[in-house]
Amino acid sequence: MDQIQLGPEEAAKLEAIERLVRSLREDAGRAPESLSDRAADRVAGVVGSWKFLIGLLCALFCYMGFNVWALAQQAFDPYPFILLNLCLSFQAAFTAPIILMAQNRAASKDRRADRKAHRTIYHIEELVKILATLEGVETNGEPKAQSSEDSSPSS
Repeated sequence: MDQIQLGPEEAAKLEAIERLVRSLREDAGRAPESLSDRAADRVAGVVGSWKFLIGLLCALFCYMGFNVWALAQQAFDPYPFILLNLCLSFQAAFTAPIILMAQNRAASKDRRADRKAHRTIYHIEELVKILATLEGVETNGEPKAQSSEDSSPSS
């Protein structure tokens, strides 16, 4: 393959294109997620699912039914279900902050994705401008300045 000799102006434009492409590639990389982030996402995914809610409802009915009917005389947690109430309060106290952490992390991911999309669009616009000037194409309705050779009338 033949190598093309570039003038200083073309070499500078080519370097600008290479910088833009490197910048886009660096933006494409993802930051690794920490163990606590993955755990919060997993817990929020499980606790917020229909399977979990239906399973919890079934477990509650079984617990209450077992204490009311099966152990009518010797119930370890009689009717007001104080122990059950304590367990549910404990669960709510720990799952609510985890769900909030997962939601905050999701919002942060969305903001980062938006910033990345805006940077990518900006880089692509810059790349198009550079390529347009190399090709001599108009950009934004502004014609490229003509050289003296192009403006002379042909005979």
